[in-house]
Formats: sequence, C-alpha cells, structure tokens
Amino acid sequence: MSNVIEPGHVVPTPQPVKTLGLLNIVFGSVLLLLSLIGILSVLMMLYTVRMMRTQQKTMERKLGAEQDAQTEKALARLDDQLKSAKTDAEKGVIVARKQQLKNRPKPFTPDMTVGVRMVNDPVYRRYQWGDYATGIPLNVAMLISGIGLLRLKRWGRRVANVMAALKLSRAVILLVVTVLFVAPSMTKFMGQTFDDMGRQIAAQQPAKAQQIKQTMTMMTHVTGAIITGMYVAIYLLAMIYPVVLLVLLNKPGARAALVAKPVAGGETLT
Repeated sequence: MSNVIEPGHVVPTPQPVKTLGLLNIVFGSVLLLLSLIGILSVLMMLYTVRMMRTQQKTMERKLGAEQDAQTEKALARLDDQLKSAKTDAEKGVIVARKQQLKNRPKPFTPDMTVGVRMVNDPVYRRYQWGDYATGIPLNVAMLISGIGLLRLKRWGRRVANVMAALKLSRAVILLVVTVLFVAPSMTKFMGQTFDDMGRQIAAQQPAKAQQIKQTMTMMTHVTGAIITGMYVAIYLLAMIYPVVLLVLLNKPGARAALVAKPVAGGETLT
C-alpha cells in the first residue's frame, strides 16, 4: 500500500482542533466565573461603600481626639511656663506658641474610600456593565464552541469563528473606550484625590506647600499613564487568543478534521 498523498488531498489535523476546543472550555469557564465574581462584587459595593465611610469617620475621629489630647497637654505645659516667665518677651513667645497650637490644622487622614468611590464613578460603572453585558454571552459561546471542537463538529468551528471575530472586535472597541473615556475619568478622579491629600499635607507643612503641590501633580500624571498603559496591555493581550483561533481553525488541516453528523438517507447534517 502506498503512503503517497494524492494531489489536492488535505491531511486532517484533529489534535490542534481538540486542543483549541479544550482551551475554549477552560478559558470560557474561567472568564464566566470571573464575570460572576465581578457582578457579585458590584452588587456588594453599596454595602462596602457604607462600611468604608464608617471606618473613615472612625479613623478621623480617633486621630482628631489624639491630636486634641496632645494639644491640651502642650497648652498645659505652656501655661506653666507662662506663669514662670519673667519678661514680656518670654511671655509673648509663649502666647504665640499657644496660638499656633490652637490654630493647628486637623491631622492628615488617609482616604480609605478612594477605591470604592472610583469604581462607583458613573463613567466607570457604565463601562463595567457594558463589559459584563458583552463579555458573558461571548464566553458562553466560547464554552459551547469548545465542546463542539472537542467533538470535532463543524458547528463548533462556525461558533468559534463568529465568537473569535466578535471578541476581537469587542477588544478593539473597549480599548478605544477605555483610552478615550475610562482612563481619563479615573485619572481626573485620582487627581482630585491627590489634590485633597496635598492640601491636607500642606496645611501641616506650609513651608513645603509648593513642593507638595508639584509632587501631587506628578503623581497624577504617573497614575494616569499607569492606568492607560494597563488597559492598553489588557486589551492587546485579549486580542491574541481570538486571532490564534481564527488562524488555526481556518487552516486546511483543521477544516478537514471536522466531521459532519450522519443522518438517515446517507445525508449529513453540518
């Protein structure tokens, strides 16, 4: 028997198809689970916001009480010094120090609610729900197509091709949306947060107010670049697998490996 392949004959390569089918099942299942976790976290966000705000107020009260106690002790010591002061100059210095203590600004309190407030921003929230609404159906299709490819069914390839094309288009659209709208909105929010933080720190260190302002502005720019770069990297990576699917599933060997389902009368159901 000759092993020579006849001209025009395509050798089926079922193993790559089955491998892609298995990957579709794994990726589809994992992405669906992550989407479910994400939706649950969004639904829990209202409770989280209330909890974080309560913790923030508790911290502010605690730090404020500690500063008030320190101020009272310092004022008591200054009162003792004032009583023992012998000259008007000494008394003037002590009175000025007492006034500085009384006018001391509130202590700097780190904002623990930044993260939850940022994800509650309307722009980010619309993006988030749009991500889930478009991602979940495509991940279900990925899972279904994986089952079909694993069984070497032609319909599995068709579903996988459509799913991969839509996933690729979705990644491109979301990349544009995040770069033009989401990342700038998040950067603006972080900039306001850094400005508030800078004002609190500058109130404690007036001599360094300008330097603190410049530092906060730089932090805003760096944070914006990181956020934008993160989204670009995520969606560029998300484009790789759909492209791989479209290329490998449309090779002649992969097409030849897919079988039709036999039905009565010798016909086939594809």
